[in-house]
Amino acid sequence: MLEYILLIVGFGSGSASSAASLIESPLITDRGEWGLYEECPPEMYVYGFQLLSEPDQGAFGDDTALNGIYLLCVHLAANRNIPGLLGWGPSSTEVVTISSTVGPEGYTRGIFQCPVSSWAIGFDLRVDYEHGIMYDDTAANNFKMRCTAGRDLEGDAEPWGEWYGFRTCPAGHVICGIQTQVEEVGTSDDTTLNNIKLGCCQPI
Repeated sequence: MLEYILLIVGFGSGSASSAASLIESPLITDRGEWGLYEECPPEMYVYGFQLLSEPDQGAFGDDTALNGIYLLCVHLAANRNIPGLLGWGPSSTEVVTISSTVGPEGYTRGIFQCPVSSWAIGFDLRVDYEHGIMYDDTAANNFKMRCTAGRDLEGDAEPWGEWYGFRTCPAGHVICGIQTQVEEVGTSDDTTLNNIKLGCCQPI
């Protein structure tokens, strides 16, 4: 389901982790520093996402493309079948958003949600490889989420680069946290988001 509103209600703490494992994007590009790992609060897990991305800046602009990924967390017992003005989903008061580091460019896109009673278990990151000094590099460009219901959700960011295949949590685990590698803007060719690691937890 796609909704054009940013549901940032709160942020999970990066101080402690209950993740049993991390799944990582392939190292196609490697610019920037890793931010803090952010995790959903206890007994909350990821069911959706929203992207922050900069659109095409034209022939003379510096494209940064995908700048950040917001993961949406909700409690296992939350009612996710509530009608609203923009569709069905949990009450906004029940949602916690986590993100790790995000770049400063672009604007937030649509909200994507796994089906009711389904949870996020994997991801794929669309990345454009380094082209060299005469080309406008962008690194990460788009994001997909895999849900337990067998449905894949493709984000609405930029079209450049390639998909490199889904990374999925171990059996019986779902996504519960995120850590991002982001290049700080200010270089001659900014890329912002380069890589991600998602934490996998076993639901209690």
